[in-house]
Amino acid sequence: EKNVNISRGDVYKYITPDYYGLRDEEDGVLLEVEEKASKKRREQLNNVRDEFRSIVNAKISELESDDDDEEQQAMGGIIGAEDAISAHVALPTQEIVERTILEEKKKKLLDSLS
Repeated sequence: EKNVNISRGDVYKYITPDYYGLRDEEDGVLLEVEEKASKKRREQLNNVRDEFRSIVNAKISELESDDDDEEQQAMGGIIGAEDAISAHVALPTQEIVERTILEEKKKKLLDSLS
């Protein structure tokens, strides 16, 4: 049972930059592993990007080939990529808004009568 008084300064005195990982790149092993992982990730990203572009181009060409007004209205009138990006938010119709407001007013009235 030794009673050793070690101060905080004594503990920090023996902590080297290796403890914080500052010299991990000096041996080159970590750099090789990171390079392989980043190449693999870049390939995956390029594959996903190419797949997404092909899907978007197919949808755009499909929408451009359809001249039917009913079909364009069902799709929200989207006819190009710029419209597709700006039309991703679904807006409620006037009828839905009126019905929701009416339901809220009914609920408040019923609550006040209770």
